[in-house]
Amino acid sequence: MTSTGRDKISLERALRVLRDLPLLRGLTDEEFRLAIQNLRPESLIRGKVLISPGEANTNLYVIRRGKLGFRRIAGSRRETEATMIGSGQVVNLHAFLTGARNDFTIEAEEDTELIYIERAGFQVLLRSRPEISDKLQMPQDVQSALKERKDNAWMIDGEKIDTFERRHWWSFASKLIPLVLLFIALAVAYWQIPGFPPGLAGVALLIAALWAGWHLVDWRNDFYAVTNYRVIHRERVLLFRDDQEDAPLDKVQNTSVNQGTLLAQLLDYGDVSVETAGTGAAVTFGMIGNPRQVMERIITLRDQTKSLVWATERQRIRSDLRVEINLAPKPPEVAKPPSAFKAPIKLRWEAFVKSLGNARNTLLPRVRLQEGEKITYRKHWLRLLETAGLQMGLVLVLFPVVFGLVLFTQSFQPVQGLGIAVYAASLLGAVGWFVWQYEDWRNDIYVLDKDRVIDIDRSPFGLRGTQRKEARYDSIQNVSAKTKGLIDMAFNVGDVTVKTGGADNALVFERVYDPQGVQRELQRKIDAFMTGKKQQEADQRRHELAETIGIYDELRGLHGPRAINRDGAGSEDMVR
Repeated sequence: MTSTGRDKISLERALRVLRDLPLLRGLTDEEFRLAIQNLRPESLIRGKVLISPGEANTNLYVIRRGKLGFRRIAGSRRETEATMIGSGQVVNLHAFLTGARNDFTIEAEEDTELIYIERAGFQVLLRSRPEISDKLQMPQDVQSALKERKDNAWMIDGEKIDTFERRHWWSFASKLIPLVLLFIALAVAYWQIPGFPPGLAGVALLIAALWAGWHLVDWRNDFYAVTNYRVIHRERVLLFRDDQEDAPLDKVQNTSVNQGTLLAQLLDYGDVSVETAGTGAAVTFGMIGNPRQVMERIITLRDQTKSLVWATERQRIRSDLRVEINLAPKPPEVAKPPSAFKAPIKLRWEAFVKSLGNARNTLLPRVRLQEGEKITYRKHWLRLLETAGLQMGLVLVLFPVVFGLVLFTQSFQPVQGLGIAVYAASLLGAVGWFVWQYEDWRNDIYVLDKDRVIDIDRSPFGLRGTQRKEARYDSIQNVSAKTKGLIDMAFNVGDVTVKTGGADNALVFERVYDPQGVQRELQRKIDAFMTGKKQQEADQRRHELAETIGIYDELRGLHGPRAINRDGAGSEDMVR
């Protein structure tokens, strides 16, 4: 049989595997064709890694031909033995459906051919054709993961909740003690004092019920969570406050438990402090139940995060060594695609559109502006109203007054002329004051760049200079978002505090829109930067190690298993 015939048979077999997959089994033929319309092939040479631990590879693969080795982390600095996965099997279904990051390694044990579906394109199809989404038969663990993500909007892509705690029940019950005492006092007064008005007791009980309901909602609003990425503290006060602090697990340095009272030890509640390297950079789980178990779980997950890094580097060393000692061929160099040609007319049009956008953003700047990988935030316009609302009001009041005086005054007498001059001067002063405050608001920007976060505070027109603070993503210890006040809660405005390990260890994004969204965006930037940095450092170490072992293998090939001693006689020592 020719290779073309074998390819056709293997492709048909792989398509049958997809068609028989429980996930897609309920689709009609037309819907199935839509689901696989972006099906792509991929080839792996022996030793090539398909999926690395900690990687966000969310493609769904079907093996057409060949064999893959599956290894999962079994503990600290230990992997399970490779499990072989052969042709006709499906790989990476859970990550494809949930977006979760991988905690295993999949490597080609021989030259392998696959086909795969990208998650992004599949998600676009589900959003445009919701009836297809309703027919998908999700595994139970996937349904649980998707429901968890839907119920917790604060979660980021690939995040899984390991521990979720609220404050201990005594935190709520202790707030009811004054209400119990009030109820007892009212009962005694009602029965012991003749003519005690029952209406007064009813009002007091209503207030007590509202008090209890408020504290119940407040107790339910707050939570502490430990995920596979970070530790989180969410503090909310209905209509008045919404704060979130978090710290990445790989930044956690120390954890401690404080059960300072006898009651705390009897009821088994206490505080768990999670410290990072920065001064004051900590997340505290206050008054939670089973604090020691929570602390141990944080330590375990932190160690697992470090194990993922170790496993990633180990599998890459394995791949590099296979190439260096000729157990696997060198991967072919990928040619850069030619740059797309743009006609001069198109270039001029794009420049014109960009200039219009720049002019608009200069006069009426957006609170969030994304240009490639760079994201710029400004203070919300509520801050402008706070600082320049009075001036704006004066302009709105004085302008029609001056206009009316000039338009309807028939003869300019000295007194009238003086009045007009006073109004005009006041109008000009209000306009100048407003422009000054507007410039002060417009000039303060916060930037998430490719490798750093930047806080720029420029005085109006640069008259008093510019203050600029920067922090590289690898120096950030934790990030918190805070929203306070009824108005800020209504407009979703707050502060984002970025703490670093330095002496001047905080950059504050003041009064930005959607502070928790900014916090999530910054966390994604940090994750991407740290992943790239660790990979670059690991690549350098691996190449040095592989090169050294390659030289050793070359010397063994040249001189045989025995070294030559100084006298020219064969030494019994092996080359080491």
